[in-house]
Amino acid sequence: MTSLSPALLGHDHLYLPWVPEKPVYQAAVPLTTRLHAHHPGRPLTVVCPQSRHAPVRLVGATVVTEREGAVQDGGVVLVYRPTYRLVRKFAQLTDSIVVLVEWQEPSFEGWARSVGAFNVVSGRVEGPRMSETGRRCIDDVIAYGDRGWQDEPARHATEVELRKLQKAGLYDRELILALARNVRGESAIVTLSRLMDQVEAPRSSRDHGFGLGRSHRSLVWDATL
Repeated sequence: MTSLSPALLGHDHLYLPWVPEKPVYQAAVPLTTRLHAHHPGRPLTVVCPQSRHAPVRLVGATVVTEREGAVQDGGVVLVYRPTYRLVRKFAQLTDSIVVLVEWQEPSFEGWARSVGAFNVVSGRVEGPRMSETGRRCIDDVIAYGDRGWQDEPARHATEVELRKLQKAGLYDRELILALARNVRGESAIVTLSRLMDQVEAPRSSRDHGFGLGRSHRSLVWDATL
């Protein structure tokens, strides 16, 4: 069995983005299997929308879906074909190795930046260029959503914080939404998204965030077996 690159072993979060012209997702099972072999004794879990989405070649794994199960922290966790409804199944893990394999939709670039995941395609660590002040603004935005951003004072206060981020050049829509999904339900996220649309509207022609596009370079780890 080919050994894994030290670049892969040195990270607790690995991100395999969707790349249209490359079947990156095919690396999911062999990569997860080798990570699990490198960490004997740790539980192996697959998190996916429905049981039928779990890779059949990942033998012995516990399957957690949108509707059923919970992830035991401390293991190797393959998040396969993730949806936003799945986020709260793995967002609070603190002692696990998480391999997230993105599908065509939705995007999890924001999640990757929020946790500092290692991008297996680009070979770099994803991370926000966020100051302490910027992070406090995001924390405030999320705190104001304790009632789903339904009341006018919360919406107004949230808009103020979002505009602070814009003015400081730290506005990153996907990062903010990814962090909010860790603790807020999807209906609240829809409301937050609409608030962000309003804030962005006067500057709709600008590139929001940091312009961190997806790199299409070769895989750091060759999945060919």
